[in-house]
Amino acid sequence: MRSQSRDGLIPVYLLAVYDQRQGGIVTEREYMDYPGFIGLGAMGEPMAQNLISAGYELPLFDIVPERMHALASQGAMPCNSPRLVAENCSILFLMVRDQREIDAALFGEQGAAAAMRSGGIVVIMSSVSAPAARQVARRLQEQGVS
Repeated sequence: MRSQSRDGLIPVYLLAVYDQRQGGIVTEREYMDYPGFIGLGAMGEPMAQNLISAGYELPLFDIVPERMHALASQGAMPCNSPRLVAENCSILFLMVRDQREIDAALFGEQGAAAAMRSGGIVVIMSSVSAPAARQVARRLQEQGVS
């Protein structure tokens, strides 16, 4: 769905998701009630900070524990693995470096994909090729994740 921002100048895209469990359309707001975040580097940390500042209880994970703990004092919920983040969210944001880190975060031993709820959403904000992104999407769809 597309709508205009409050000032009418910048288009804002809203997410509409079909959730099989509820048998209908779920709005962006409903899904954003439970965001999670993996990857707190130079780009991910400010993004996670914005979600925390907006009042979300944000489960998060990073391979550098100090990054998580810095945000914990502001209300974030540090997790010991990507899987634990996924257990506590309905929409998962990944801001990791490359395809190898995406695969580790989603499909590794403690990966998030196995714990995502049916109808859950994964938003990959990493710079990866289109074929790599399609491969990840196929693997996620096999598990009922968008």
